[in-house]
Amino acid sequence: MAKGPLAPANPQTAASARETASRTLKNPGALQRTWTAAWGCAFDEVPGAVCPAWTKTEMGMVKSALAARWTQDAASLHGFLEWIVTDWSNIVGTHFAWMKRDPAPSLPSIRFVMTFKDRFFQAWNRRTVDKAIDGLSGEERRRRELMMRQGKTLEEANLLIAEERAQVRLRDEIEAGKKRAASMLQEARLTKDSTERMLRQPHARRNVVPLMPSPVTPAWELTEQEYTDTAALLGDLMKTMETNNQAQFQGA
Repeated sequence: MAKGPLAPANPQTAASARETASRTLKNPGALQRTWTAAWGCAFDEVPGAVCPAWTKTEMGMVKSALAARWTQDAASLHGFLEWIVTDWSNIVGTHFAWMKRDPAPSLPSIRFVMTFKDRFFQAWNRRTVDKAIDGLSGEERRRRELMMRQGKTLEEANLLIAEERAQVRLRDEIEAGKKRAASMLQEARLTKDSTERMLRQPHARRNVVPLMPSPVTPAWELTEQEYTDTAALLGDLMKTMETNNQAQFQGA
């Protein structure tokens, strides 16, 4: 049977797929496409605003001084450029207000970004910290205020609180791992006791295979003593099984 003509590809779907693939690349061409797209979204209603194409020199600067120095994944680099374009007025007003004689450009300029790339890096890192510290509790706000009175900057205080949060989260994860390890050890003990009771039954079947406990936690989360105790319990259980089977086999 002859097949009908294939349906035409959806242009929007194809464009979206290309854009997604482009964000996995760090080459200047892919980065310029992200910059231009962000420009179009942020300044499409500004009269006379046109995104300048990057020059060959600017392409080289982006490649050697930005992409090559970026230690995170490509997607975060694209996000960095998008943030610069879409938040340009706020970035310039906050971090470049000191430029009175020769003010920063009113619209995003990749050459300006590359000239002051370290300041943009610092602004991006501070934004990341501010985002991570969002939603401070009352106690955290008081601690931050105390740190600043003791001479810490806002950024230093936020970093310390972020580190404290990470330590608390790690401690909670460790405690949760210990609880899972204790649960596994208790399950092993119950299984051993249950199997021994079953094997003491006069009509217990030979070669009874007990239901072994399911591993509910990776071995690396067990302490050395807990791992030793669990292994000893399982070893005793297997010896009990073997002794019982041999006795029943000899009496058969």
